[in-house]
Amino acid sequence: PGPVQSTTGTQLQQQAQQRIEARLAGNTALANGGTVTKAQAQSNGLGFIAKHFDQIDSAHKGSVSMNDVRQYLQQRRE
Repeated sequence: PGPVQSTTGTQLQQQAQQRIEARLAGNTALANGGTVTKAQAQSNGLGFIAKHFDQIDSAHKGSVSMNDVRQYLQQRRE
């Protein structure tokens, strides 16, 4: 195998975001503009959303969409 390239900074954040989005996009609860509550996130194996739910749900709607998650991830990168 070739040398392993280290990943840092922006590239690392982008890779993490891609992994999270790929995992979440496969979840039917968030597919096609759906939303999930914190309890649904916990029961559907969406640990990242459950853990950060209060920060993701900045409008305090009680549920979050994939767009809400994307906005949260974008804010974390800034």
